[in-house]
Amino acid sequence: EDGRLMIFNLPNETYHSAPGVSASALKRMTRSAHSYKHGGGDTETAAMAFGSLCHAALLEPDTLNDKKYAFLPQDEKGKNMVRNPKHKAYQEFLAKKGERIEVTKGDWEAAKEMALAVRKCPEIKRYLEDMASDKYTEVSIFWIDLTTGLLCKCRPDLLVVPHDPEQFITCFDLKTVKDSSMQAIQYDGE
Repeated sequence: EDGRLMIFNLPNETYHSAPGVSASALKRMTRSAHSYKHGGGDTETAAMAFGSLCHAALLEPDTLNDKKYAFLPQDEKGKNMVRNPKHKAYQEFLAKKGERIEVTKGDWEAAKEMALAVRKCPEIKRYLEDMASDKYTEVSIFWIDLTTGLLCKCRPDLLVVPHDPEQFITCFDLKTVKDSSMQAIQYDGE
């Protein structure tokens, strides 16, 4: 009725390939038109993979299991296996892991600790435990900007929708960062 379309359970790849301008695209435009047109690259970095793991630990802890993730083996000293496709042991690990996401034991533990710390934060805890609101993860939202006529889109990590229509809807966009100062977060942009 207000021109917004919310789609639940839309695969991430489908959202990203769908038409519409996102905040990430606009941030790329501040760098260059080429960056805007061609995106930030398709290769997931280790930092992005860790961010996804932290997202799962905080908002979808039921997905933290060996059906979705495969631990990279460690030697007797606790050192991770070398990720070299030429090594037979790594080839065997890749064959066993199948479609599961490769994670290290250290990243797994760090993600769980970060999620626990975030859940303890009173401001966040209030939203996560609020029984008078519905909570949705990774909802794809599309709308037409009334000023420009552009199709816009966003995919908040968490959308908190109060049962009381007089209350505000709250969107969370979670980021893992090395430096949490306001200056660093504003500069990073993505």
